[in-house]
Amino acid sequence: RFFAELPEDEPLGCRQQEISLAVFCQIETAVEARRKKMLEAIPGLRAVVPGTEGIKLWKPDMPVCTLFVGPEKQFPAGCRSCLLGTGLSAVRKTNRCNMACPFCYDYGMLDEIEPIGEGLWEIGGSRYREEDLPLLFALQGKPTGIAYVYLEPFMEIEKYYGIIRRFHEAGVHQHMYTNGVNATEENLKALGEAGLDELRFNLGASGTADRVIDAMAAAKKYIPQVGIQTPMTREFFKALSAKKEKLNGGPVSGPPNKSTKGPNSRMEERGLFDTDRLIPTYFRLALPVVFSMVVTLVYNLADTYFIARTNDALLVAGVSLCAPLFNALMAIGNIFGQGGSSLISRLLGGGRNDAVRRVSSFCFYVSLLTGAVLAAAMLAFRRPLLALLGASAETYAHAESYYIVIVGAAPLVILSFIHSNLMRSEGMSALSMTGTVAGSLLNIALDPIFISVLGWGAAGAAIATVLGYVLTDALCLIFVRRKSAVLSVDPRLSRVNRSELTQILSVGTTAAITNFATSACIIFMNQFLLPYGDDKIAALGIVLKITMVVQLILVGFSFGGVPLFGYLYGAGETRKLRRLFGFCSAFLCTLALAESLPVYVFSSSLLRAFIDDPGIIADGTVMLRWQISGMVFCAVVLLCTCLFQATGKALRALALSLSRQGLVFLAVFWAATRFAQYRGFLASQLLADAVSAVLALALYRSAYGKGKNT
Repeated sequence: RFFAELPEDEPLGCRQQEISLAVFCQIETAVEARRKKMLEAIPGLRAVVPGTEGIKLWKPDMPVCTLFVGPEKQFPAGCRSCLLGTGLSAVRKTNRCNMACPFCYDYGMLDEIEPIGEGLWEIGGSRYREEDLPLLFALQGKPTGIAYVYLEPFMEIEKYYGIIRRFHEAGVHQHMYTNGVNATEENLKALGEAGLDELRFNLGASGTADRVIDAMAAAKKYIPQVGIQTPMTREFFKALSAKKEKLNGGPVSGPPNKSTKGPNSRMEERGLFDTDRLIPTYFRLALPVVFSMVVTLVYNLADTYFIARTNDALLVAGVSLCAPLFNALMAIGNIFGQGGSSLISRLLGGGRNDAVRRVSSFCFYVSLLTGAVLAAAMLAFRRPLLALLGASAETYAHAESYYIVIVGAAPLVILSFIHSNLMRSEGMSALSMTGTVAGSLLNIALDPIFISVLGWGAAGAAIATVLGYVLTDALCLIFVRRKSAVLSVDPRLSRVNRSELTQILSVGTTAAITNFATSACIIFMNQFLLPYGDDKIAALGIVLKITMVVQLILVGFSFGGVPLFGYLYGAGETRKLRRLFGFCSAFLCTLALAESLPVYVFSSSLLRAFIDDPGIIADGTVMLRWQISGMVFCAVVLLCTCLFQATGKALRALALSLSRQGLVFLAVFWAATRFAQYRGFLASQLLADAVSAVLALALYRSAYGKGKNT
């Protein structure tokens, strides 16, 4: 009661501090007494006391020391060297890690760790070159042992082989500490050949993942001593017990306890991430995404169709002017939807299900808050924003009716992009598709009623769209609460550390920039067409909807592979990652060509299906053929962007996000329209697509080309 009544926002007084310290002292004394009593009950308990002659039987009067049970000869030589030996102690090269373990010394500070420098090693707190080791031994004496213990050595393990060989030739015992996620038969064999004496696996970091246990078995073939070194927690003890038989060399017997399973084993059971059958796994993940994209397309076309069938060019133009509005809301959703799903895919690949729960809850609630703030600001400044979108005196009323409804529901629109992305990262593509499809079908059903029957026009189209998003949000929330094993909406878990937030924002912002850039490009095109009349703006609005048919199918197959790309990267499967990208490249380019040809040939008929105005059909036919001609280039850019986002390569993703519908497009658009006016306007997207595809392939080669280490 005393502590419960202490003021939270006031410093403690002297008397309160005395009482608090006295209580803490009593607690500490009681805990220490309980600890010693438990230790006394352990038969044969031995102690390693630094500064003494070595290992001896433990006694209650001993100071705090390292304890173990078993034959003295089985006590790891690496620990013996660290506690009782002399010399240099720790060696570090890497400043990276593929996980964020709460018990790590560098937890929450991974982005602040400086690199060691090319050709340099940090040895005993100072930096040396490999060739300086003989001089170092002469100055300090040869150490009894050294340890590679900081961060994750396997992030760039090939750099360690040379120095391990030098220490081995000098007769120094060497041990290494790893989470094992990136360990392979090949690099384990190379470590053994270089002379590594001891390898310890932090099995708790991966959630006792089966692939890490398999790596431990492989390590025993090449490295003399292999073991487990992990901070013991209640959860890890349960997980370790469930895998006891597998650790001893046999299969896991019986169904594992759901509460102790790592996400790797759960996914292996479900077959969603069967990395030995990459292509079927890719299609299993991608097809539901594509199907949901197709339904989204249908609802987008239905929206345009029912508005265009009114044959009111001003209504069509007014609603078309608000297209950038959707891209802007999608951009905000993608910051936390795609940014969060990219991080979650990599966390699942590393077995970090606790972090997945925190990240998913954070993305859910921060998107709602962001949407509410954005809605208030956009409603307050709707007049200048509508003018920026290109609304004229004739189209303003229609555009404003649509704008107010959509912006007012911004939190719900943004939220729809969160769980639909996060669910796919866990492999629940089919359920994500179900939520998206249900919302789209409701929108399609309500469109003719609200637009034509009730005569609500632009506002009716917006209301139908918002109700569709409400249904999608509700279904996805139900699926997450009832079906997901790792995603969460618990507000108590809604927190991320600095490193996780940086990863979410770095990837998510690049995805958002794509949408913001698309909005900016549409605004530029609409502003350019203003002197040519509202009919051309209406034609462009319909053309962009038809082009979206082709593009969103490509987007579906590109984003469908994101969970698998991220999982392979998090698991260190570089060769499989390259092989999957090669297949996807060929498949998407072929698909883009197959989609584009019929649209090009039947462009007039497609325009006529939306509107009967001959002038708009004639203008739209020419626009559509130019827009559709660069879809093969578009496929290359989309795939590379998704790969970079999935693997956390934010700068490369950012470069592509600012290309085909960003800075590259704007530069091409400016030059083309200055040089050829309206004809330049028509050709600008094709030219920008071609330049962006070349950039995408160059960035891929620099990141994943032959000989590159992911």
